[in-house]
Amino acid sequence: MISTKIRKRNADEKGKTTEYTLSSAFWTNFVQQHWGKTPLLLNQPFATPLATSAEVFRGLVRACDRERAGDVRLPLQFFNEQAFACGVNIEEYLPESDHRSIAGYADRMTQKLAGQRFAFVLNGSFLGHDAQLWMRMRNFLHGLLGRIPAQESLSAIFLGNYESTPFGVHKDNRANFQFIVEGHKRMHLWRDEYVRNEKDLQGTHHYEKFLDNAITLEGEPGDVFFWPSSCWHVGECVGGLSVCLTVAFRPLAPPWTYVWNRIGETVEEGLRALNSTNNGQPNSNPSQKDTETISTVVQIARKALQEASQNRELEQTLKLSQLNQMSSFGWTEIPLPLPWKNLRDGETVRGDPEYPILWLPAEDHQITISANGHSFTIPADSRIVKLIERINNGVALRVKSLIEEYAGTARFADVEYEAEPEGIRTLLEKLYTLHAIRDGH
Repeated sequence: MISTKIRKRNADEKGKTTEYTLSSAFWTNFVQQHWGKTPLLLNQPFATPLATSAEVFRGLVRACDRERAGDVRLPLQFFNEQAFACGVNIEEYLPESDHRSIAGYADRMTQKLAGQRFAFVLNGSFLGHDAQLWMRMRNFLHGLLGRIPAQESLSAIFLGNYESTPFGVHKDNRANFQFIVEGHKRMHLWRDEYVRNEKDLQGTHHYEKFLDNAITLEGEPGDVFFWPSSCWHVGECVGGLSVCLTVAFRPLAPPWTYVWNRIGETVEEGLRALNSTNNGQPNSNPSQKDTETISTVVQIARKALQEASQNRELEQTLKLSQLNQMSSFGWTEIPLPLPWKNLRDGETVRGDPEYPILWLPAEDHQITISANGHSFTIPADSRIVKLIERINNGVALRVKSLIEEYAGTARFADVEYEAEPEGIRTLLEKLYTLHAIRDGH
């Protein structure tokens, strides 16, 4: 167990309230001592919990409403006391606004199951449905993600009064941070090298005889568990209902792997065509045939490499992917845009200098703007770049003043750009929906 101190900011410092961040020294020590190595319990690291039950319920309802509407297909699971998935129709077991709270949902499920224990799991994409929690988590892990290779992120909710994780003892191949939101939780963890020699432990719910060789973490609301990707684990709800928010990471494949995959697919297609052409044709000299096949593969690969090097669309796609990853500050799971808001002249807005809006030159006198993993393209007016830089300073700015200052006609690189006043307003409104700017008060 380790005690930590939250680094606070006063509400009047750049207009921001208390942040869920840990010190640079903490993360340096964490990477050296725990990342990829050993589990850790963070005991009450924040003055207030990173997430409340009411906030988790709000996010779950939003996610499940989108599932019902057919807008998205989410990795939702519901289990009864025997750890069997319940029902043909998952919709019967999803949280909804009529439940009013996590406790109300749990009561309804307990009645539906005639008193059985249960487990509800949203095993991915939770934080994408709640921008406020996503930004808190981004703040918390910002110090870590800048110290490790790029990661693919996944967020999940585990909710229920289950005796042990419905999956049994398992391994995710992801590094996990689990935030206890409600109730008490116990997590048993085993090193991979131990479990490889104990086949009976893998996937079981009967792990009592193996507990002497486990690392056991116990926590209450506000505590945070960490365990590396190599750990096998199983969780227990202690004394009733438990709600946990988990964020998991695994290394993100670098952008250039997409190029190699494209080239590999091209080579495989060429070989299939070659095999189809030669199918059924006898060859008296197998070694000559093998040599010819190798030469053909080399020719196909050379052509694929040449096509990739000249593919401007592929280059732009890779650059855009990298830009979005940078603007989301390492998160591959990004928040949904807000509903559109019309910004009035008298309103003030501000950006966040710690999480700035980014941009990149694009084709045809355009620039691509990226904020929190979302991107869009607009004309490459140099005044728009200056506007973005102004917003990124984090100072409160009046909408009317920004429109007056940056609207108008300008010439850049022999191209004339016309920025209409309502165009500047629309750009600001777009950035607002992407959580890149917020109310300036």
